[in-house]
Amino acid sequence: MQSSAKSRERRRASWRLRQRTSREIGTQGEPCAIVPLLLSRLGLQEAMTRRKTDSSLCMTPSEHPGVLLRDCVLPGVGLSISQAARELQVSRQTLHRIFDGTAAVTPEMATRIETLTGVPSMFWLQRQSAFDLVRARLSLADALSRIPRHTLSRGLMKQIGVLDER
Repeated sequence: MQSSAKSRERRRASWRLRQRTSREIGTQGEPCAIVPLLLSRLGLQEAMTRRKTDSSLCMTPSEHPGVLLRDCVLPGVGLSISQAARELQVSRQTLHRIFDGTAAVTPEMATRIETLTGVPSMFWLQRQSAFDLVRARLSLADALSRIPRHTLSRGLMKQIGVLDER
């Protein structure tokens, strides 16, 4: 009987998540396209590999990665916040700070999330880095405009690995 109630609650949570508007989860005018794919780890991994080609699966760089974790990933794998915190071996408060953007996804947390969900830790770290860069550029806009530019040659940029070898 309890498993039936849990199953019913998961279906309700999944339905509620699908009903959320894209504004709440960072896509452009469409419901969260990633949710139906998150019903299994394989679907989640497929979504993460498709993210570069399908813009509806990408969150914006100005959005904290905790939003994606809270709104798509944890419901997609059927975990509550309390259960995820227990399984990640962190406090609920730590997880809430990541969800609301007051705490960063650290390499240690990214590794824990990778183990729990199968989403590569580099994915979380790249999202966090993109978020941090957007915030830094905004807060330093005046100072950055006064810094002179001294650009390296393409040859030197290629030599140090900034440019692809293509």
